[in-house]
Amino acid sequence: DKMQSIMDEFRKNPPAEFGGKKVLSVTDYAKPEETGLPKANVLIYQLEDNATVVVRPSGTEPKIKTYFTTTGKDLAEATAKKDELAEALKPVFA
Repeated sequence: DKMQSIMDEFRKNPPAEFGGKKVLSVTDYAKPEETGLPKANVLIYQLEDNATVVVRPSGTEPKIKTYFTTTGKDLAEATAKKDELAEALKPVFA
């Protein structure tokens, strides 16, 4: 129930930013009419600076999973940006 309430909250009140990066768009895979793909409980947030945050419940464990894509001049910079996003999300899932 907690996982579904977190996902519902992300849908009802989408964040305006993650880790100081503005959310430019949200793709909700629960809406196949918008994605053209089968329905899924997945949200993808496109951020400025070419970053994305993917939020979905685990299919095998009672937890929410997040995935990040970031870019940088090198791997260290991209990893640092990913770590900033991960830290920004920790309070949401606490």
